[in-house]
Amino acid sequence: MSRSRSKAKMKVIPGGKQLSLIKDTEEILKFLEFTAKTGSEDPSVIDARLKACQWCFPFINEEEDLVGWIQENLNLILSRQTEVSGAQLDSIAQLILDALSDYRFWCSDPFGWERKQALPNQRNGAQTNSPSKKAGRTLTFPVRADVCVEVKVPEGGISTEDFLRLGLFLYP
Repeated sequence: MSRSRSKAKMKVIPGGKQLSLIKDTEEILKFLEFTAKTGSEDPSVIDARLKACQWCFPFINEEEDLVGWIQENLNLILSRQTEVSGAQLDSIAQLILDALSDYRFWCSDPFGWERKQALPNQRNGAQTNSPSKKAGRTLTFPVRADVCVEVKVPEGGISTEDFLRLGLFLYP
């Protein structure tokens, strides 16, 4: 009987035949921690989303732990608490919805999500003519205590030919 109970809590991962033992809410929190480490978005925004999710997720029942269900029923979940109301609750709800939509986009297309994060922020409809200060990303590889290799990767990534040239440059 306990075996059938544990199988009911497992879910099949789309696109594969593996079973997931991790709750969706835990995966969302790990995703937000991952985005905080990569620096793909403003750290204060990621921190606010992470805190909002950490505050909200304890109000979710075990059988409701699905990203789609949480998105559709966020108002119901937030109505279970009595601490916060009004505009503050609306801003928390928006932070959670943004985190959930980013997570769903990342799950469906991780490379597309990364490319989207690398582009200048044009969500507000503002056109930017000047290049962004942080175009692409900088990768640092500490070889030893006195040697550190730093590579600035452009927004679109590097081609296989560029990667081979980089390898030949580093290999004397």
